[in-house]
Amino acid sequence: MDQRYQLLCRELKNLTDLEEGRRNREGILSRAASLAQSLFGARIGYAALDAEKAGVISLAQQGAAVVRTDAWNGPGAVGRFVMQQREIRSWHEDEAPSPSPDDFRGQTAKAWLGAPLFRSDKIAGLLAVVLDEDRPFDDADKDLLSLLAVHTSSAITNLHVFQEVESLAVTDDLTHIYNYRFMKAALSREVERASRYSQVFSILMLDVDHLKRYNERFGHLQGSALLKRLARILSERSRAIDLVAKYGGDEFLIILPQTRPDGALAMAKRLVAAVAAEPFSHCEPGEITISIGVASFPQHGATMEALLAASDEALFRAKDAGRNCVLAADGPGQPGRIPEAA
Repeated sequence: MDQRYQLLCRELKNLTDLEEGRRNREGILSRAASLAQSLFGARIGYAALDAEKAGVISLAQQGAAVVRTDAWNGPGAVGRFVMQQREIRSWHEDEAPSPSPDDFRGQTAKAWLGAPLFRSDKIAGLLAVVLDEDRPFDDADKDLLSLLAVHTSSAITNLHVFQEVESLAVTDDLTHIYNYRFMKAALSREVERASRYSQVFSILMLDVDHLKRYNERFGHLQGSALLKRLARILSERSRAIDLVAKYGGDEFLIILPQTRPDGALAMAKRLVAAVAAEPFSHCEPGEITISIGVASFPQHGATMEALLAASDEALFRAKDAGRNCVLAADGPGQPGRIPEAA
């Protein structure tokens, strides 16, 4: 057996391994690029994936210590041919179609071999090698790269399926934000991290004022639509590092990493104002409002249970104070006050 096939067979498990910590497209592409470069002794091996206008490309270069991953602007002329025709193709110096700089990653080359990458049955990207020498590619070369491309495509498809299933497991069916199960795990990790590194963070617990009255007037379908819109507002108004989750029937929880009480209060007030200014269905701005309870680690609790109870108590007081407002916890909460999650 060709030594290159032996190497490929040995490395296939590493290429397609999607165990925890390796479940990302950049990792798959970098492993494929590195293996392609090694198999052909090429100056460059690269794997590129065009995913929903957010393309990434991993490039392995001979002698380089690491594989580099960058944004991908799309294929060059030869790569575009491979993707359009959905077939492997070689290029040699002076052949047509003339390659574009993107085919060679901005460098010079005398030979190129590329194969398409698929996600399920749809074209997804490109796997290629760039050579300094103008040597012919025989059937064994093409079979080798095709086999690597098939396994890379399989890993990409499996990752996509895994992410879809994982997303269903951790998101709320109605609002499509994180669900109670995921929120609890995330909050537990945040408590552990903050405890270990002596950091602070805050949480906001909120719900819709008089949602029951709205449901009675307009029906539960309209109430569900209102919650979906509210979830979108909360997500859009939160920072990238914040986590917005569904907590109960009409309750939401937002985890604010590295946020002190004053910052959390300011954030909560902005959310209250944003919701009050929103013209929800059947309502003028100001008719739909929210109330928020704020709790911070470690002031209001050193455990997940204590923090949830403290924020719930603050939310209860905000409701009692007239709603459409924000109140901070007075002190550590009692876990027995944690409401049941839906």
